[in-house]
Amino acid sequence: MPKFYSPMGNPEMWAVQPVDYLTEAEWLALNPPIIADENAYRIIEIKKELIKLDMLSIRPMRDQANEDQEILDDIIKQAQILRNELAGLE
Repeated sequence: MPKFYSPMGNPEMWAVQPVDYLTEAEWLALNPPIIADENAYRIIEIKKELIKLDMLSIRPMRDQANEDQEILDDIIKQAQILRNELAGLE
């Protein structure tokens, strides 16, 4: 069954288009989706990645820094690159 939108914007399935209901194309033409700021998605991705990097460098790893210094240095470097990019977006 096709989807039609009520005057209040509720999507409903009907075999035949009811009076005052809009087709999906008509509804989208009158109510275009809100496009978020392009940077908003990247900011969210960066913050998620920073959380992952912070989890990789938790205290036990920091305590063993002598053994895993190369890994820790790489994590710190990746985090700094992301923080620099984030600063440019915000």
